[in-house]
Amino acid sequence: MQFARFVFLTKAIAHHQTTAIDQVEQDSGLSVVDKFSRDGRGYISPTPGLSVLALISYLPYSQIVLSGSDYITKLAPEAEFKLSQFIMTLSTVTFFTALTVSLFYLWLRRLDVQWKRALFFSLLLYGGTPLVFYSLNITNGQNVLEMGLLFLAFFLLQQADPPSGANVWLSGMCVGLSIFCNITAGFLLGLFLFYLFDYKSIGVRLLWLSGLTVGGLSLIVYNLMSFGNLLPSYNNLLFEAGVTRPHFSDIWVVFWVFVSSPRIGLIFFSPVVLMGLHSAAHQPRTKISTIRIQLAVFTYLILVSYATAVLNIRHGFGDGWYAVMGGGGPRYLLPVLPYLVGLVAVRDFKTGWQTTLTVALCSISLLINLPGLFWTGGQAWFLNNLLLFLKNGVHSYMLEEFRALFLYMSLNVSRMSIYPSAALLAVFLWWLWKGNVLVGDLFSRVGSSRHAQETPDV
Repeated sequence: MQFARFVFLTKAIAHHQTTAIDQVEQDSGLSVVDKFSRDGRGYISPTPGLSVLALISYLPYSQIVLSGSDYITKLAPEAEFKLSQFIMTLSTVTFFTALTVSLFYLWLRRLDVQWKRALFFSLLLYGGTPLVFYSLNITNGQNVLEMGLLFLAFFLLQQADPPSGANVWLSGMCVGLSIFCNITAGFLLGLFLFYLFDYKSIGVRLLWLSGLTVGGLSLIVYNLMSFGNLLPSYNNLLFEAGVTRPHFSDIWVVFWVFVSSPRIGLIFFSPVVLMGLHSAAHQPRTKISTIRIQLAVFTYLILVSYATAVLNIRHGFGDGWYAVMGGGGPRYLLPVLPYLVGLVAVRDFKTGWQTTLTVALCSISLLINLPGLFWTGGQAWFLNNLLLFLKNGVHSYMLEEFRALFLYMSLNVSRMSIYPSAALLAVFLWWLWKGNVLVGDLFSRVGSSRHAQETPDV
């Protein structure tokens, strides 16, 4: 039975004070597929940030529950690992999903978006994008953490003009930590550089870079502790000498797969983002720079396509796993989704057909992604659920999942995710509602009535 590789590293750190996972595999009798060996020891292949942050919720569980409950200690390894995955989800994927949606709402309010509209697009960011699938388990949760930390960094940099020193430094540190969680986060650095160039003070830029350095030290420390070198040996396919580099045509093919493929394509899963891509027709009600975001997103997708093409050649997959499935579905799209949905949210729709088209694309996005809440056999092919439901009708397994929802919590891979997710999101929404009262003028612009007049909702 396979479990998320992050569980093995978290347990290795918590119980054996090492980053090698051999002892965990030996004690449990379970094994992880996505690993590699170095000097006779086994390590997980992905970047380790999720496993480290998961210690926040796993350590109390391991020290209090796991060590003090005879019932838990007598569980079969498969059952205990499943429970551990759920516990780890709380401080990682669940938390950062709720945080991202909440910060997205705050960002739109700071941009003078009417609150009903901001709330709608915040919910659309969750239910109308692939985030809805990846928010429920830690199997590929590193992309959710990458998205959350990058957007938190962006939000901090947008807090004031000019931003406070603390916000600038924290923004840089969050970007460094996002790279610790998933190395592809570095592909979105251009977005932050665009905004940093706006500040005439070189001190602001140096302060941000110092935060980035501190955040990135976590990755360097892990590498030194584990392998005795600075390069990311756990995922070093892009750095190995002798690896065949892809041609431009290979990169372009993968790029369009990420943009439009029915399996991992951005436009296929979230067609509503099309309404924010045409800068000539874009009339933002705020000073948000659409060109900046578009260039940063385009650069990110090109770099991800390059990395994917390299892995494709390295593994000899042809147009298989990494090209067609993106190494596990459209998870590499997550870091750019808040900005693309934001471009739609701030757009003024001058004609009725634009509003009608946007509503239709929002509905399609929700229809495609919301079925991802339910079991997909580990695949991120959300549309499969809907097609099976339409084909099988009352005999569809989706109806069984609905009936079991509140009895067995049988959602997605982790099977126990919806309750803490809903509770945590409720806490965030309450905090947003009472934000000005609770934190004084920290978010004084949030919810302000500075509009000359409100713009009608989409």
